[in-house]
Amino acid sequence: MKEGIFIGNGKTEPTTNMNIKTLVSLTELIQKRCTGTPSELAEKLGISERMVYKYIEDLKEEFNAPVKYSRSERTYFYDGEGHLHLFWEKEE
Repeated sequence: MKEGIFIGNGKTEPTTNMNIKTLVSLTELIQKRCTGTPSELAEKLGISERMVYKYIEDLKEEFNAPVKYSRSERTYFYDGEGHLHLFWEKEE
């Protein structure tokens, strides 16, 4: 079985089998505004360009992340203040 986490919207089947390491790398590159073009980003992450678009779509839809792309800067970025957190929070 492939390592990953399943992301879904709660209403349908999971949309993507996202590898957690790839997701963390992607979010860090977006935060630093140094993703490059989708093709360059695919190479950096070791995935296909099609999967780059799928990850970006899922960040927007499943995590409500305000991800946008700047053609002039050639990078994805978060439009607004905030952070995407993937962590365990202990219930008390």
